[in-house]
Amino acid sequence: MKMAFYLIIAILALFAYLQITMTPKTEALPSFMVKDNIVEKKEKAAINIIIRSPILPSKASLNQLSSDYSNIWAHLNHLYETNDVTIGKEFYTEEWFKFLSKRQRPLADRVLSRQDLRHNLIIQNWSNDNLICMATDSAVLLNYHVDDSLIKSEQITVAVVLLFQGDNWRLDALKVIENKIVKP
Repeated sequence: MKMAFYLIIAILALFAYLQITMTPKTEALPSFMVKDNIVEKKEKAAINIIIRSPILPSKASLNQLSSDYSNIWAHLNHLYETNDVTIGKEFYTEEWFKFLSKRQRPLADRVLSRQDLRHNLIIQNWSNDNLICMATDSAVLLNYHVDDSLIKSEQITVAVVLLFQGDNWRLDALKVIENKIVKP
């Protein structure tokens, strides 16, 4: 009986040793430690936040929202330029990512670029649990460039739904309500 017990312990120890040594080591860093080159090289746009929601978010939540909203637009601009969906996937919800992936067409050359300069984010609804934000961005000012020369400026109004998932806000829905060409 003693011998069978020692044999079972030895087999379990051997199994644990093999599991530990045979597990492949991953070299990828966790997402919160990876530097985002697209966000780092982008100039921050001016974001004005107006709250019309009956539930008021905290200052920390607003700071997080402002930072993440700027990052979302950096990735939307990159998506506009390259049509590469996978780089900004941590700023999109799963459904939005699937929606973009189904319509993805690779671009041949990267000629046209876009830069957002100003936002006027009006928060219409804020959830009690600080996980959902529905807002209207009434003054998104976009500049379009070809080879570093400005070709047009556009002011658009968009409705957005943002969800807080993981450690940042993610875009769940976006609808362009109005757009007009403005003088640069």
